[in-house]
Amino acid sequence: MAKTLSTVDVRALLGRVVGETALNITSSTNASPSVVTIAAHGLSTDDLVFVINHATNTNLNGVRKVVAIDANTFSLTDLAGAAVNGNGVGGATGTVQRVASALRPGDLEDLAAALDKRSSAQGPFADNNRAAEASLKTIFGV
Repeated sequence: MAKTLSTVDVRALLGRVVGETALNITSSTNASPSVVTIAAHGLSTDDLVFVINHATNTNLNGVRKVVAIDANTFSLTDLAGAAVNGNGVGGATGTVQRVASALRPGDLEDLAAALDKRSSAQGPFADNNRAAEASLKTIFGV
């Protein structure tokens, strides 16, 4: 039987792949594009980020590009540059992590193995995070 990864397993793996501490989302808007609020986020335009478990504005989940607005807010685009529109007013759920530009040897293989081992019914990317899984596979070629 395939191993089901816990949230802790996934965060540990993504912490190595992403390389930065997760930032807690304070809020997001149901707008075109959606605007995310995180105090002193430190992100810059064109940073790649991984949004996970934003339960109330699920369109934001996945690997995205940042469009910085100010020190506390930013909007998101998909990897092709199209705005990511809101599909609900987002309360304080989910996290954002900047994707590191330099990966250690073996990180992508670890990610591929972890994604392969997840349970289709209850893995870390279940429900609204299946888009995140597809995005990671596309970006990292796994």
